[in-house]
Amino acid sequence: MPMKRYALIVSLLFFASLLTGCDFLRKVALRPLSAEIAQIRDSIERCDAIEAERLRAEKEAAEALAKAAADSVSAMELFAKEEVAMVPAKSVRGVSFEGFDSRYCIITGVFSDPANAAAMTANIERAGAEPVTFRYRSGKVLVGAAPSATLGEIGNAYRRLSKESFFPAGAWILVNEPSL
Repeated sequence: MPMKRYALIVSLLFFASLLTGCDFLRKVALRPLSAEIAQIRDSIERCDAIEAERLRAEKEAAEALAKAAADSVSAMELFAKEEVAMVPAKSVRGVSFEGFDSRYCIITGVFSDPANAAAMTANIERAGAEPVTFRYRSGKVLVGAAPSATLGEIGNAYRRLSKESFFPAGAWILVNEPSL
């Protein structure tokens, strides 16, 4: 008879485990339960998504850096081919560039007559570029176009503007060194 009780108890435990699912066996075996496994899976998936986003951002940054480097090389090749001077702002005497935050600017001319400076400014605007003007202490006006932060940007602007009829052959690039 005790054997029948033992078989009955084992059978009841077996059927009880079937009714309660795997969590009963996991609990008895001191293993993680279904809810804990789901939390771990969610945590791993979140970490994977974060890592994938980080890798995508790094790839985009590397591609942007490579493009900027290629654009800079292209601009330098253009300026060398066209013999475009790159003049540091500190070497332009009699003009204050204080407040001018851009690194580069295409200088299209120096004008004694303000009307001629205004005409050049209007031509630059019609060509779709931003004009800038600087005053010499003597009263002359230095007219620039397309202030840019990068060499690639100024190279692209130079390519575009140099096709315009008003664009002078002697245009040069102002290089505004940041103040330390």
